[in-house]
Amino acid sequence: MSLFAITASTDLTGLGKGKRLAGWSFSATTAAVINLRNGSVAGTPFISVGVAAGDSKTLAYQAPNALPVFVNGLYVEVASGTGIVGSVDLR
Repeated sequence: MSLFAITASTDLTGLGKGKRLAGWSFSATTAAVINLRNGSVAGTPFISVGVAAGDSKTLAYQAPNALPVFVNGLYVEVASGTGIVGSVDLR
């Protein structure tokens, strides 16, 4: 299990960072959209998370079979919003 803090768009595609997403949590001060993409900012957005202003969203996946796999690594794109605070759990 590796937790990575997210406050802006973040490239988590490097070696040793994991490719299976065990869970994520995001909050924002303004309405926000966070896209979890495969490999890069241009990669396929597999998961899009909308967060209302002043709210938070959290999701944990059941291991091991239900964990989403990002074969090229995970790229977290903050597509809109400010005051983003969050984390992703990669395995």
